[in-house]
Amino acid sequence: MPEEETSLDESECINLLDIVKLSITGRCYFGGDTNKPVTIKIYSSQDANEWDTEPLISFNLPCRTGSWVQKTILLFPDVMYIKASAKNLNTSGTITNLKIKAFVVEP
Repeated sequence: MPEEETSLDESECINLLDIVKLSITGRCYFGGDTNKPVTIKIYSSQDANEWDTEPLISFNLPCRTGSWVQKTILLFPDVMYIKASAKNLNTSGTITNLKIKAFVVEP
C-alpha cells in the first residue's frame, strides 16, 4: 500500500554464522500510478532477539511505472542474523509482488 512499511516480524530471520558472502535481491512490480522508489532495509542482530534500530544497509528499487524492477547487492557480513523490511515511498501508487531474497556462500 502507499507509504506502507513492512515490519521485521514479517521477515524470515537468516543465520549468517558460517557465511562468507551474501547477496540480497529485491524485486517488485510498480503499478501504473507510481512515481517513487521502494526502499529495502536490511537489519542485523547478534542474538536474533534484539534488532538494530537503524538498518545495516538500505537501497532503493528505482521506480519504473508499469514494470518489474530487480536489484542485487553483495555483502561480506560480519553480523550473526539479518531480517529485511521494505517501504513504499509512493503517496498513492501500489507496489505488488515484492520479494526480498538472500543468497549465501559458505566457506
